[in-house]
Amino acid sequence: MCLATGRPNKIMYIPEDEEFLTLLQKAMAGNLSEAERSRLDVLSKSDANRQLLRQYMEADEPDEQETAELEILYEKSKPNDFIAKQEGTPLRVVPIRSKKRYWMLGIAAAILLCVFAGIAYQQLQQRNMQSNHWQLVSSSKGERKYFKLQDGTEVWLNSDSQLKIQHGFGKTNRRMELVGEGYFSVAKNKELPLTVKVNNMDIQVLGTIFNVRAYPEDERMVTSLIEGQVKLKLHGKREEKDFLLKPGDKVEVTKHQVINKHTEQQHSPSNIEETVAYKKIDMEDKQVLDALWVDNKLVFKGDSFAEVSKKLERWYNKTLIIENKALLKEECSGVFEEKSCEEVLDLIKKTGINLQYEVKQDTLIIH
Repeated sequence: MCLATGRPNKIMYIPEDEEFLTLLQKAMAGNLSEAERSRLDVLSKSDANRQLLRQYMEADEPDEQETAELEILYEKSKPNDFIAKQEGTPLRVVPIRSKKRYWMLGIAAAILLCVFAGIAYQQLQQRNMQSNHWQLVSSSKGERKYFKLQDGTEVWLNSDSQLKIQHGFGKTNRRMELVGEGYFSVAKNKELPLTVKVNNMDIQVLGTIFNVRAYPEDERMVTSLIEGQVKLKLHGKREEKDFLLKPGDKVEVTKHQVINKHTEQQHSPSNIEETVAYKKIDMEDKQVLDALWVDNKLVFKGDSFAEVSKKLERWYNKTLIIENKALLKEECSGVFEEKSCEEVLDLIKKTGINLQYEVKQDTLIIH
């Protein structure tokens, strides 16, 4: 049996597992369901199937989108102690790139949906830095990354984010610190709960899947629970608060500037207070909107244009200058697959938002 991918000449080993071949073919075409992806992860852990993955990755003239799928699948197939099994060993980080897709566009009153044809995401460069106590993995604007830790925990980093991993992770502790946005599929370990520190909040889990967004420049910090159970500990100015999340829950912590007549510096950090809101995660077509960025989909849901511009800057590594201040309060909703910042703005215009822009190198000036 041969897997038809356009590069069979270098593949000498053919496994007997027809189910694996079928699922692998669907993965490289970008057509896997969540259940099929989970099954493929299991099948890929056998030595025979891992050998086939390795051979496809080393074949001549590989298709870039297919290779991105193979790289991530190959990383998942490694034994848990393969990656970072020794202290100080750099993590193997795989850039997340777009898949082959055919595009369609539909515009509704509140929701934009656009799926663009396959655009190969540019090769991204890993930047790992180590210190005596932490290992740092970071992503620049315009890139997203995937890696797997020693204990089996899988991590996806969104654009312009960084994750610090404490020395001894998986042995004496499972502690991290996140700035930006991350998606975590946490391996179970009752003896060593995993803790992610974000700003003034600790997220503690035993084994679960969750997404957290905590960019310093954003007003809202959002934690969304997809599977398992999460305990949040918010360290406030006056007291600590604990929150327990169940699947389908999310917690939004919003910063507010408080005007104090007795304080000269109105924008001092001491004048910032936080409110906490429990909500249900937003779903569309049985998918969690907060986590769609893992599949290279940019999501707006009732976001102000001020929030939209921040996301666009991070996603496409562009600078947006908004001269028309009236736009800042306009709201936008939509799901976009990556293509270009200009095309997203063109689609937003079609919803009735009156904007014009001009491009000057990597800067977009919006009128």
